[in-house]
Amino acid sequence: MKKKIGIICFIIAAMALTGCGSKKDKDDNKNATKGDAVATASDAEFKLGQYKGLEANKVVYEISDEDIQSEIDALLYDYVDYNEVDRPSQAGDYVNVLFTGKMNGEVVLDFSDEEEGGYDFLIGMADLGQEFDQKLTGVSAGDSMTFEIKYPEDYEDTDFAGQTVEYSVNVTSVTEEVMPELTEDFIVNELGYKSEADMRAKITEDIKSSNETYSESDMKENLIQQVIEDTTFAGYTDEMYDKCKEIMDSSYSAYMEMFGCSSVEEVYSMFGLTDEDIENEVVQLIYRQIVIQEISRIENITVTDEEYNKRLQEYADMYGYETATEMEATVEREDLKAVMLEDMVIELILENATVKEITMEEYEAMFNESTEINEEDLEYEELE
Repeated sequence: MKKKIGIICFIIAAMALTGCGSKKDKDDNKNATKGDAVATASDAEFKLGQYKGLEANKVVYEISDEDIQSEIDALLYDYVDYNEVDRPSQAGDYVNVLFTGKMNGEVVLDFSDEEEGGYDFLIGMADLGQEFDQKLTGVSAGDSMTFEIKYPEDYEDTDFAGQTVEYSVNVTSVTEEVMPELTEDFIVNELGYKSEADMRAKITEDIKSSNETYSESDMKENLIQQVIEDTTFAGYTDEMYDKCKEIMDSSYSAYMEMFGCSSVEEVYSMFGLTDEDIENEVVQLIYRQIVIQEISRIENITVTDEEYNKRLQEYADMYGYETATEMEATVEREDLKAVMLEDMVIELILENATVKEITMEEYEAMFNESTEINEEDLEYEELE
């Protein structure tokens, strides 16, 4: 069976960050007319927003020595050795412990079974809070301790927030990470570069390419959002809402295995999405589809067989398939064509837009200014 990726499923995660729409949108704009596949310009109240002559900022990222070193460290991390040490633990060490945690006399955490291997804490990650990490700093294999931690009211784990937990801990081992030395021999024989200069040049080029891809994607998303925000929507049908809800559920369900969730509802909860948030996202997905289809109709944009075949390998590479044939075997052709259609529409919007290159500092200043304005609006509304 082919995997249904849906029309916009590749950008669902990005849409979750936009914060667009509201439940009021759904209630006010919903069209009660049954049987309509989509709303178009023929609907009396529908008015497509401006999609030509828009302005967009493209962030130009500077590549620092720290960026390059971070990528080198990531390469070296694949060759890390882990050695048990006979010394007190310190930041960056793994401390294996057998422990229990009790709240109001009831065991709420139990990693005391030696056969199951206990629990490895990486000092600095604060799995159970900063204070717990501090207690594990300076311990050695064979140490035992009992202590209490009073968690703050705003602690991220709501089960522990404002609670006092009593821990009983037995330290079984302390392990350190040993990074390989970055010698010329290691660079050539292990990492596969010609020299350190070759490694740094190629890493720099990879970072540059990645930054360009991200910047381009962010700019295109900003453009399509401008069109959506400038569009007046006549509404949508139950059928459209249900279809887009199914697309969104399918997209988020990809996280189930990654995070060990048994349902897509658990995934939504893990991301902190409320029912209202989910409705907002579905409505934004509907609006996006309406805008894409309307512009493609006006501009007579279609995904011909020639265009499909030209883009297919590019999409296979983009989404991690080894070959175009493998992608076609797992993804519905109609879904691929729908994603291609969206890209073609956004490319047209970009071709007719004015693009200004800005630095990351300029972008952050604009973002902070926008956030301050939004906060002022919110404060005013609350006073009202």
